[in-house]
Amino acid sequence: MHAMQYELPLPADYDTGIVRARVDRKGHLLDDWEGLGYKAYLLRERGVDGSPVNQYAPFYLWNTMEGMNSFLWGGPSRG
Repeated sequence: MHAMQYELPLPADYDTGIVRARVDRKGHLLDDWEGLGYKAYLLRERGVDGSPVNQYAPFYLWNTMEGMNSFLWGGPSRG
């Protein structure tokens, strides 16, 4: 298995509801991606539970290197 996570800093006054709505609308698009074992969309909100920043951080756990590489470099899954 291969883990992939990246952090996207957001402005201090960013409406994190925009991120939540986007995940609700588009998160399912990866459900059948070949080789993807697990995905999570992590969100830190400034002032909530001590977070000093707004930050969005997708996390993916891949069963196959091919699926991960396709996601990163090759476009939509063909599986």
